[in-house]
Amino acid sequence: MILYVKNRPIMMHRFVEGIGQEGFYQKNISDYFPDWIERAEIKKIDGGEIEQVLCNNPETLVYIANQ
Repeated sequence: MILYVKNRPIMMHRFVEGIGQEGFYQKNISDYFPDWIERAEIKKIDGGEIEQVLCNNPETLVYIANQ
C-alpha cells in the first residue's frame, strides 16, 4: 500500500460513530496526531494552506487506519 500512497497527501473517510452511521472526509491533520507523522503543506484554491498526512511508512499507515 505504501508504494501507492508514498509522498501523496492523504484524505481520510472517517466513521467515528461506526460504519453504519454517516461519516465525513478529513483532509487536514488533527492536532492530536503524533509529531512523528510526516506532513505536507498544501495550498488551497481559495487561499491559505492546509496541513495533510503523508503516509510514508508502515507506522503511519497503521495509525491512520485506526482513526
